[in-house]
Amino acid sequence: PDNPSTTDVSSNPKIVGALVLANSREIDALRHQRIEFMILKKADTYQVGFGTKDGTLSYVIDGQQVTIKDGSNDYKGGRTIAISSLIKEYYSTDNDQKIINDTVGDMHDTDMSDD
Repeated sequence: PDNPSTTDVSSNPKIVGALVLANSREIDALRHQRIEFMILKKADTYQVGFGTKDGTLSYVIDGQQVTIKDGSNDYKGGRTIAISSLIKEYYSTDNDQKIINDTVGDMHDTDMSDD
């Protein structure tokens, strides 16, 4: 498949969100869920999840990496992952790209950055 560059993906917070969710909740979980995507007030800060705190991840895109905090852990701590490793694991086959792209297309968006 035609693999997107890390720069292309990291400039699209919704794709990063779908990859983050696949990494934390398994890619198959994306197929059968309504995904909520929120743009937060703080720059490059987003949330993605299944509509409950325990099902939501907060993430910050910083260049070619993303720091993820899990709502089920009260958004404490967190871990940082290279976006390139998320692409390699969850966006490198045609099937995975279809799942991620369909997920991104179906996301319910909330923009809280302007409030």
